[in-house]
Order: sequence, then C-alpha cells, then structure tokens
Amino acid sequence: MNTITELAAHSLKMAARLPGGPLNASARVIPFSNSGSNRYFFRLSDGNRSAVALIDPHPDGEFEDYISIGKFLWRNGIGVPEFYSIDRELGIVVMEDLGDLSLEITVKKGSTDKIMPLYKRCLDLLCELQTGITSVIKEENMLSGKLFDKNRLLKETSYFEDEFLARFQSYRIPKGWKNEKEKLAEIISSQPLVFMHRDFQSRNIIIENNNPRIIDFQTAHLGPGMYDTVSLLKDPYVSLSEHDRRGLLAYLYNILKERGAHGRMSFDEFINQFVTTGIQRNLQTLAAFAKLGYGDGKKIFLESIPAGLRLLREGAGINNSYPAIEEMAKDLLDLADSENSPPAG
Repeated sequence: MNTITELAAHSLKMAARLPGGPLNASARVIPFSNSGSNRYFFRLSDGNRSAVALIDPHPDGEFEDYISIGKFLWRNGIGVPEFYSIDRELGIVVMEDLGDLSLEITVKKGSTDKIMPLYKRCLDLLCELQTGITSVIKEENMLSGKLFDKNRLLKETSYFEDEFLARFQSYRIPKGWKNEKEKLAEIISSQPLVFMHRDFQSRNIIIENNNPRIIDFQTAHLGPGMYDTVSLLKDPYVSLSEHDRRGLLAYLYNILKERGAHGRMSFDEFINQFVTTGIQRNLQTLAAFAKLGYGDGKKIFLESIPAGLRLLREGAGINNSYPAIEEMAKDLLDLADSENSPPAG
C-alpha cells in the first residue's frame, strides 16, 4: 500500500505534464488544509509556478464523479480547476492552482461596496449552472442517477437527527418535528430539477482575478435550484444582512426570469421558496458541523454551530410556518451555549 508521502511524491512526477513543462528541480510538495474532506491536498510549487494535487487514498465512485463532473464543467466554460494529469489507480488528480482566496476570506477582509458586486458575479455563475449547464446535462443525460428528491431530503433530516440531535441526549424533540420535516421535503422536492452543486458556499468558491471559481463539485446532483441559493446566502461562515440578502435575491430572481427559468413565479413566491429551502439546508449544515466537530475531532467546525442555529431559528420563525423547528433551534442554541450542558460525545 502506498503511503500519503509516497503518493504526494508521485504527484510531483505527474506535474511534468503541466502547461509549459515540468516544474524546476527546486519544486516542493506542500500540504494544505483539506477542511471537511477526507481527501488530501498538496500544493506543488517551484516558487514561480504551481499546481494542486488531490489525493484520494481509496478512490471510489465519488473520485470518479469528481473527474467526470469537473471535466464536464470545464468543457462547458464553468470556472472549475483545469485537470492536467490523472492517475485513477492511485487516486491522484493534478490540477490548476486557483489559490487560497476563498469568498469567505474575501468577504471578511473586504468592504460592502466591493462585496455586493462579487456576490452578484457568484449569482451570475449560479444562474448559468441552473439554466445553460442544466440544459446540456439533460441533453447528455448526465446525473440521471443522482436525483435530489424527497427521499434524499428526508435522509438529510435523518442525518440531522443522528448527528446533531442525538448528541443532546436529554433533549425532548417537539411533537411537530416529524410533520414539519415531511412538509419541508414535500415542498422542496416540488421545485424543478437543475444542476445542484450541493455545497455552494463561501469556502467552496475561490476568487481569482475578482471572478468566482468553484471547487468540491463531486457530490453534484439534479435537484432544487434554491438549495444552492440558500447555501450561498444563508451561509454560517459569512453573515449577510437581511437587506443585502434580499437585494441579492431580487438580482437572482431577475436574471433567472430573463432566462425563462421560473415561469410565472412571483418574487414573493421566490422568497417563500428561499425561506423553506433555507431551513432544510441549515439542518444539513448543523448535522455536518456536529459530525466533523464531535465525531471526526475537527473542532473548528463547532464554532459555526451557533451561527447555524441562529439562521435556523430565523428561517423557521418567518410566518410561524415551522413552530416546532423554531422552538427546537431556540432550545438547542441555549444548550449549545451552556457550559454545563455540552453535547454528548
């Protein structure tokens, strides 16, 4: 079995196929954070040029999805990394280095007058994914076996129960929870199916030359388009004001309307769809934070739980449509903030 060190050394040999030829003899292999991924990432650099090596020690279907979806998006003009060299047997992809400047970092360092135009460029990209790219996918019959339907949505809320709620062993779940999670899945699954990145948030959007590029697209599905919208605009990593969020939603609504993407849906209906889908997405992110933070020992993800619960409480409280989830978010926020009642390991 090859060690990660051996695989990283091999990726440097694969970098011989970079545009412009191999890196020079001083090239180094530098590990960098893989965040919530179980894969490994290395920067291959000689000081003048660089590439990124993705290493999956146990390549499986998701590794193949990464390759096929990445190639498809690149071929159709979407800003994903260009692939330079692939070794399927060893589970290595050597690709374009997009840099380290994520949307999250950009927003936290920037001013509002610069951030809003950048978010609009992200929404332009999202619009293209949900219109032009979706049309090509359907023509080529891609992702036909990957439908984010009602059953998948219910699996997400089960994930929340298993990974998040189960850690508060003494907490009594409100009686309305079961009906409300069914209601969420029923409503959201009625949306038209489009290309869905499935994790279209600020850490998976890299800003290069002031333009958004996307990474971590291997779990893409055909699913409800609003899911990616809420992933971007109700992101626990980045706080947007309600005013800015509504303005960005109006921008997206109009550019989608120009592309004929949502028929006769009114803006109010669009907003309601956003609110409902936002609740579902926030439940999923909370489950992921708990699994990564408590289950996998990546404690940094625990820092985002309070923000995720506040977003959940905010969404569920609009129009009092999901009172059980609103109550649950409030209770869990109190428990998560209590030093005397930490989640069970």
